[in-house]
Parts: sequence; C-alpha cells; structure tokens
Amino acid sequence: MPPLQAGQLAAAETVLGDMAAAGVRPTCVTFTTLLDGHVRAGDMAAARRVLQAMVAAGEAPNAITYNSLLRGYATAAATAAATVAATRTGAAPSGGTGGGGGSGGATEGADAPASGGVAVAAPAPAASSLASALEVLGEMQARGVAPATDTFNTLMAAAVGAGEPQLALDLQQRLKAAGLRADALTYTTLIKVGGWVGGWVGVEGGKGGGEGGA
Repeated sequence: MPPLQAGQLAAAETVLGDMAAAGVRPTCVTFTTLLDGHVRAGDMAAARRVLQAMVAAGEAPNAITYNSLLRGYATAAATAAATVAATRTGAAPSGGTGGGGGSGGATEGADAPASGGVAVAAPAPAASSLASALEVLGEMQARGVAPATDTFNTLMAAAVGAGEPQLALDLQQRLKAAGLRADALTYTTLIKVGGWVGGWVGVEGGKGGGEGGA
C-alpha cells in the first residue's frame, strides 16, 4: 500500500468526524487504519494524536496498532541515521528499516555501521525516534498487549541501522525475557551489528547461527 497523500489523510480525518456526527462509534480497526495512514506518510505526531483520540474514545489499542507506531519510529530512526551518514560521506541515504505490514515486521535492510565496523552513537533525530519507539513498547506492555518476535525485530533492526548495536542486544534480552523465540531475522539483524558484538548469547543459551537454533 503506497503512502497516503496529505489530502487523502485530511479526507480520512473528515470521515472519522462524520462517523461521530452520525452516531457511529469508531472501532479499533477504524482508528488503527487512520493511524497507519499517518505512519506511512511519515507523520508520527499525527499518528500519536490518533492513538490519543482512540484511547479517549474508549477503544483499546491492539498489537497491530502499536506495531504500526513502532514501525514508524523505527523507520524514522534509521532514515535519520542514514541521512547523517550520507551527509558525512557524500553518498545517498540508503533508507530506513521500515516496511512490513500491520504486524510490524522489520525488513532485513538494516546495515552494519559504516565506520570501519565500529558503531557510532545515533544522531539526535535518530536517538529521539528510538526513544519514542521504546516508550511505545513500554506503553504497549503496560496495557497488557503482548509484543511478538516481529515487534522486537523491528526495534532491533532500527537500533542497528541507527548505530546503536548495544541497544539491539538489550532488546534481544527483552525478547528472551518475554518468553519469545528468536527467528532468522533476529539472528540476521544481530549478525549485521558487525559480528557477534560483545559475546552475544543466543536465545537458546549458546552462540549459534541458522534459524533460531543454538
């Protein structure tokens, strides 16, 4: 689905208002659809406003709602980092980690740090987006919405793309603590840190490759 244009999003907001005027209660799907439109357009502030309106209307956000937000912040973080890197090197930005559907799946596009294999701190815009993503993860868990492996994969890929490999490792530990199993994308993302940073231990208790095996 291509990103919605500003005029289309404005029309969608109008429809939401028309629903209320007609006495039709918007559902979780209604709000999440609009929220995801703003995410795809790169307007995270508007997406947040939709989430607030959703909660105020008494509709509980679900995993798809939160994963859409997480995907948006992850993409923003990786794109900001790529833009800064391109400015430093004179190359074109390689893009973000985004993509995936409503389930919040990350792509395998997160590149290893470009500074000779040594990670650098994320630039301020990337760090801000990563912080927002972590806040969303915390809010998600506080509301009793269980994150999936894809949720953590999205955040881990963003952390690697933004030059924060240690955060990716921390998120892997949170994945493990949540009782989730690493998959091929989890391992692929961590490999892109630059080669098993800091003696990373796999979710099954040992260093390993493959699709989640130890």
